[in-house]
Amino acid sequence: MTPEQKARVSIDTLLQQADWYVCSMADANIHASRGVALREFPLNTGYGFAKYLLYIDGKAAGVSRATHEGELLRLQVLAGDVLINIVDPPLGQVSVVPPTMAEANMNQAIARFRHIKPLSTKFMAHALMTEFIMAWAIRKAKTTAGQTNLTLDFCQHLPIPLPPLAEQERVVAEVDRRLSLVLGVQAEVNANLKHALWQAILIESFSNGS
Repeated sequence: MTPEQKARVSIDTLLQQADWYVCSMADANIHASRGVALREFPLNTGYGFAKYLLYIDGKAAGVSRATHEGELLRLQVLAGDVLINIVDPPLGQVSVVPPTMAEANMNQAIARFRHIKPLSTKFMAHALMTEFIMAWAIRKAKTTAGQTNLTLDFCQHLPIPLPPLAEQERVVAEVDRRLSLVLGVQAEVNANLKHALWQAILIESFSNGS
């Protein structure tokens, strides 16, 4: 079981102990209990999944505008913000708030980076995912009871490079090009493995029947 799977089991248990009904999308029923937690809720195409979406009395849970702009202001995220998980697991995962999400709130296990021109959002996200920055961060991170965490103060001092905007755009385009090639190869490998598996099953079936 991976660290993320272990964390999921722990979160599920805590939710259930607090009388939340936890379920996957396959057996979703937002009226099964007053509080329902849906695992792996699909977001818009290209933006992955929400780990959990909470429903109360059949309606998606949220916070009031006053709370959002008051006590939760420091946890507010806007479209284009770059987010990084600072708690292990999964330490170092990076994402960009999509333009379809005008504003939201994050939890305290996440650090927010809001780009300031001339720093490009996508360049910042790619930079945070580089081995150089993540290895540097993990070496200096605080480890307590076997768990490695980054502090917000530490995140403010991450060594993010600042080349000219034209160079940032060139780097982003090249990284995106290479990632698309990797994804294409991965899809082809998966398709070939699936085809080979079916062939093996058919050969085994006919061999047993002869």
